Amino acid sequence: REVVVIPRVHAELSSPTILTLDYVGGTKISDVRAESGHDLEKVAKNVIETAFRQLFEDGLFHGDPHPGNIFVLDDDRIALIDFGLVGRLSRPQQEALVTLIVAVALRDPDTVARILNRIGVPEAHTPIAEFREDIRGILDRYLGLKLDEIRTATLLRDLLDLAIRHRIRIPKEYAVLAKASITIEGMIRRLYPKLAVLEVGLPYAKE
Repeated sequence: REVVVIPRVHAELSSPTILTLDYVGGTKISDVRAESGHDLEKVAKNVIETAFRQLFEDGLFHGDPHPGNIFVLDDDRIALIDFGLVGRLSRPQQEALVTLIVAVALRDPDTVARILNRIGVPEAHTPIAEFREDIRGILDRYLGLKLDEIRTATLLRDLLDLAIRHRIRIPKEYAVLAKASITIEGMIRRLYPKLAVLEVGLPYAKE
């Protein structure tokens, strides 16, 4: 059964000024508690599964997943609403993201530097050795952390910020993705802090 619900648009009841959708009855994700009968681990896994499927199967992702746009149904499935901001990843961008995730998991600064150079547009000649050492410094900060301790989204933002400091222009899709990822990961940490985000998501990247 699908773990994510997207409200269907009723075209026959819509117009240029009115958008009619299915009604979704659920609990705002920020209000979900174990006391309300929800399985918090299952909800957290469903959120991650939904996010990775958007990235690696659809190439289309919700760009503004704040708590008001994510509802949890009584059976712990996830409902997404308000698609005013949507990000798209082309097939090459998806493949680059997979390689970046694997390179980060392997703590391989050479590959991380090469991928960031490839997905971005260098505005000037960037000394690759200097860039690689700065990446190594970021990865070293996460050295020794277990998968469930790594703030994956924060790491992605740190790497993208570093690329910008080295005058590499990163496509806006990755900026939208980094912002959305930080929001999603914050929800996961509140719901079920022990969940290893990479561990749940890597099978989708491998596939």
